Amino acid sequence: MSSSAVKHAGNDEAAARLSLEKKACLDEIMKKAELFVESEEVQKKRLAVVAGNQVITVAGVLVNETTGPLTVVEIYIYQGNIITDFPHTIPAGDEGYFAMTGIDVVEAVVVYCGKNEAGVECAWGLYFYVDTNGNTEVSVWCSPIGNFLDMNKDEIKKIMKRDGKNSYCTDVGAQSAYMAAYIYNTSPGNYAVGAYYYAS
Repeated sequence: MSSSAVKHAGNDEAAARLSLEKKACLDEIMKKAELFVESEEVQKKRLAVVAGNQVITVAGVLVNETTGPLTVVEIYIYQGNIITDFPHTIPAGDEGYFAMTGIDVVEAVVVYCGKNEAGVECAWGLYFYVDTNGNTEVSVWCSPIGNFLDMNKDEIKKIMKRDGKNSYCTDVGAQSAYMAAYIYNTSPGNYAVGAYYYAS
């Protein structure tokens, strides 16, 4: 993927680019993500997988407000274990949930495919990283699907711009595929991720 294919913004710049309406939507997404990571369902799975160890749990909410469904193209787990599967398909106007846990580090990428407002098939990627030292990173990108198909998991990890606790991107060419994400610590060892896919 060329650097011109995707326009990134991280941290304060990312927040500044979102309208008040989009910021409010992301706030609501993060509230749902926080409730999910702290839920009995997720915490029971966490204990079952890595009982007795210092663990990290990352749980998130993915909200699709694009013009059609988003379908998984690829999931890359660099470190950690899935305890609630990433949704295979997220219909337009709907949301999906996922959860992962791990010892010391949780790191993953999930890529969905869907059309932007111009009808172009795009890859919508979400990367996140958390470790036991409290380091958190989240990055998002959206680009025509052809820019993604020729890359392997290591290449994707290499090109992902790590933006910190929030991230924003848009497809520079079409200007009609957008994505934003936040990550934060909700309680010791638990982290919430919210990702917002939208078309305008």
